[in-house]
Amino acid sequence: LAQGIRTPEEVAEVGSVKRYLQGTGSIAGVLVEASQKKMSFYEAMKNNLLLPGAALKLLEAQAATGYLTDPATSHRLSVRDAVRAGVVGEELTETLLRAERAVMGYTDPYTGTPISLCQAVRKELVPMADAVPLLEAQLATGGVIDPIHHHPLPLQAAYRYGFFDEDFNQSLVQLNDSTKIFFDPNTKENVSYQQLKDRCVYEAET
Repeated sequence: LAQGIRTPEEVAEVGSVKRYLQGTGSIAGVLVEASQKKMSFYEAMKNNLLLPGAALKLLEAQAATGYLTDPATSHRLSVRDAVRAGVVGEELTETLLRAERAVMGYTDPYTGTPISLCQAVRKELVPMADAVPLLEAQLATGGVIDPIHHHPLPLQAAYRYGFFDEDFNQSLVQLNDSTKIFFDPNTKENVSYQQLKDRCVYEAET
């Protein structure tokens, strides 16, 4: 790119670059194997295939990685667009908008500048307990979201940019290994987001 050999558009399509510009995608929904029907987490909850708490955690994780997914159409939607499209119910709007802020960034009350989810935790604007599942989903789908450009950064790059200090960096490194707050409906066990993602069916066409 610096030498003018490739355009920004071409560089953006290189696999190792695309991963961090767009992320690797969150868990999209539920596949009913008997019928091969694809459902959103909200639809699965309404059909009693997912417990409400488990469905909400997975929807929050989607929102925290940049968009909600309609697995029936492959559309990626903002929280408000997903509510308008009926992908999620209106009663979840405020909860999912809070999760979406993990992508859009928070506002530093002292400087008015946008800050990342990690910085918001460090400044005690967001409780760590609320941030953990959102951070875990971000890390499993590409990295910590840059609050200015709204794309994921590798953990070490986010650390270099000053999104968090060394202590916080160590806690993030351990997240994927130690947290098990997502529910696997097949095995009835709690697992990490990365573990759940690894167990998913990959659909090549979308």
